Amino acid sequence: MGFIRLLLLVALIYLLYRLARKLFPALPKQPPRVKGDAPEKVPPPYDPGQVEDIDYKEVRPKDRDNA
Repeated sequence: MGFIRLLLLVALIYLLYRLARKLFPALPKQPPRVKGDAPEKVPPPYDPGQVEDIDYKEVRPKDRDNA
């Protein structure tokens, strides 16, 4: 009989723990702080003057009857 009481007590403690975690979520984390100098500004890996817009054409799905 003592073993059953122990199991019930463990189950009750577990359920109370889960309920408390849902009611009181963890505190928000602070953003990480970085010590030291900021990195130098790195140029983009491409030449912005050489970038062109792309013209897309509409692609329609095939008819299932003709497939």
